[in-house]
Amino acid sequence: MTKDDLQKFCADDDDIRYYLRQPWSAGEFSYATNGHILVHVPRLAYVPYNDKAPDAQALIDKTAPSKEWLPVPGVEMPPDVACTWCDGTGKDPNDRRCKCEECLGAKTMPDRSGIELAGTAFAKRYLAMIQGWEIAPNGQKAAWIRHGDTLGLLMPMRM
Repeated sequence: MTKDDLQKFCADDDDIRYYLRQPWSAGEFSYATNGHILVHVPRLAYVPYNDKAPDAQALIDKTAPSKEWLPVPGVEMPPDVACTWCDGTGKDPNDRRCKCEECLGAKTMPDRSGIELAGTAFAKRYLAMIQGWEIAPNGQKAAWIRHGDTLGLLMPMRM
């Protein structure tokens, strides 16, 4: 996996958590997360340290080992949907002169639908990002995900 491969797991450019917008390295690994999905790979020499990044290894270390691995179900990236806060107008419902705070005036937002896998719900958009991987659901706790030398965690969602 390269830095560019890790980048797709980072927070978006408009995410307030600016320190999650780029992959980072710490110890033996390089990491990327958007707050919902976290991955790590053996350290990549050209991925720098980030002193603002969370202690991702501590989160990985405290997650119980996986018991049963399943293939990630086939899911396509769902298209964006009309913003549920402004009904797709792009305007703040409380003050039509202002941009909607949820979609920032874009009128759409990422689809937040999910599917159930082994009794746990996961967002379709994150499963679409890890096609060809394996997953080990863990109830309402983070599920392990893996592909080659890439290991990570995926947060479940409420349905």
